[in-house]
Amino acid sequence: MNKIILSIGSSLGNKHNTIVSAISDIEKNIGVVEKISSYYETEPWGFEDENMFLNIAVSVLSELLPNEVLEKIHRIEDKHGRIRTGKGYSARTLDIDIVFWNEIIHYEQHLKIPHPLAHKRKFVLQ
Repeated sequence: MNKIILSIGSSLGNKHNTIVSAISDIEKNIGVVEKISSYYETEPWGFEDENMFLNIAVSVLSELLPNEVLEKIHRIEDKHGRIRTGKGYSARTLDIDIVFWNEIIHYEQHLKIPHPLAHKRKFVLQ
């Protein structure tokens, strides 16, 4: 069983409800959510916007492989209205990142574990 730490954030719409729904989708499609952090409100990172982010981190137990989880994360984000512009960071309804995966280091163009910016996200560290 793999222990995965995911960060979840939302800056558009009903942020809290979107995150709660995303956690339910993670349980249905990825694995057992064993722990959920407190909620943190944070300023946008990497771009300017008037909308604050609502963020949490969750610990998930899953038998899936990293690329399988990434594919399922993208489906969950799409379900919640995530629009990928390919132009860097922007406000979004839902953002889910794989932060840690057991104690592995995984490096591909489209997936880097641990997340290269985890150390800059206070809500993940707390």
